[in-house]
Amino acid sequence: MPEVLIVEDNPINQRLLAFLLTRAGISHAICASGEEALRILENQPFRVVLTDLMLPGMSGRQLLQRIRAEGRWTALAVIAVTACAPGGAQLQAITEGFDSYIVKPYDRDQLIATVRRFLDRAPVPAAPS
Repeated sequence: MPEVLIVEDNPINQRLLAFLLTRAGISHAICASGEEALRILENQPFRVVLTDLMLPGMSGRQLLQRIRAEGRWTALAVIAVTACAPGGAQLQAITEGFDSYIVKPYDRDQLIATVRRFLDRAPVPAAPS
């Protein structure tokens, strides 16, 4: 069972995140939109969602709002991933409800440490019914 759902529309970033997580022994699945992420979450449990903020259609922020509105996903850690990191962006992401924030280009050690921190504390979810 994958532990991390990567929500990223850019194929290069998808491959890079997948490579880094695989090298760290972290199982994952990939999708390209917020809508697709919600469909996957309906049918498969995850412990962490890594979502780009700038997605086509439903943004990463809108995806976060939908996840937080669902009581069954309260333990799901949602980490914002973006290339746009003006001063205070991390604090803004946290106040919006994200559990953490990762900036592109990725710092491999920071990415893995952040994901592992949430995997270590997140309960293993039950399969959707």
